Amino acid sequence: MANKRCPKCGKPIAAQAHYCIYCSTKFDQIKEEPSESAEEASAVTPKKHAFGLIVTLISLVLIAIVVLLVLFGPVSPFSEQQEPAPTVTTTVTTTTRNAALDAQRQTYIGYWYDEYSAGKRDHKTQGGYVLYIAEIFHDYVTFDLLSYQGLEGGAIASATIEKAVLNDDTLHFTFDNDTLGHKGEGFLRLAEDCIQMEVMIDGELTQEEHSLAVNAVFVRRALPVSEGQNVQELTTLNALKAVAGPQTAEMKTDEKGLNTYTFRGLKAVADKNGSVKSIRVDYSALEKKDGYCYDCVDGTMTYDVIKAYFGEALHDYVEQPTDIRVLHYALSATSAVTFTFDADSNLLIGLQYVL
Repeated sequence: MANKRCPKCGKPIAAQAHYCIYCSTKFDQIKEEPSESAEEASAVTPKKHAFGLIVTLISLVLIAIVVLLVLFGPVSPFSEQQEPAPTVTTTVTTTTRNAALDAQRQTYIGYWYDEYSAGKRDHKTQGGYVLYIAEIFHDYVTFDLLSYQGLEGGAIASATIEKAVLNDDTLHFTFDNDTLGHKGEGFLRLAEDCIQMEVMIDGELTQEEHSLAVNAVFVRRALPVSEGQNVQELTTLNALKAVAGPQTAEMKTDEKGLNTYTFRGLKAVADKNGSVKSIRVDYSALEKKDGYCYDCVDGTMTYDVIKAYFGEALHDYVEQPTDIRVLHYALSATSAVTFTFDADSNLLIGLQYVL
């Protein structure tokens, strides 16, 4: 007969027994817990294993992300700082800009006349204001300002301003003496085809006689081609300077003791007494290697030779009714030279310097 065990004490008892003969426990008082079958146990175990594996994988992924952030994140001490890609731009250097501006402003060099008297043939006898730009660059200007009052003997009042600071196209300048004992200050502004200037003397803008005080626009003056100074008449250095204006280069002395003076368009050789020995037309502006001496006015030089040497002229015509042929060459914005020939023989009869 098959036996079973008491659920309380575990002793073997008969299968049909209703109570334990050892501990007197009745079997209907204890509800037996159904035990898991082997199949149920085997089914639960893989589910627990799968869940644990998923949790493990998720944990590993999270850990890996944290490690990557620490090692290669934007604030990681181990991450290499990447330099930003350089921006490629095309810029003009300051030196290049200044050189271009210097070249452009060279056109301002020379004489300018106040617009109220620009049409006068001779400021020295008819009066007016004259502005002479001696040198100009991107950052400074050197110039002379002269006042003529219709009197013989040149300028009544004048001031030389050396290397006044130029900001863009405007400058402020001062001077201590206008040759009459007055102090002054002023402003100058460069425009496209003129120069604006205002000058006050002793703090006042007054147009008194012999004063440098002025508020005007200065312009170029274009002389007729027929006007000018015959260079054969410039026999002294003082006469030459009165016509040609300030020198444009330093004087040079040769081994014979002769001095060479350079003006706008002219080169003159004079001895120690100031007697002019020769004058040459300086055609460096026309890209010529040499000048042309006024001694050529000797009755042998011809129109064809001059034109072949200097090239095409700015003006080439026969002046009526004198029957004089004219070749006119510009030396600069404010100076020129004119060769005149007999229209019949084409022989050179005159050489004039036009200022």
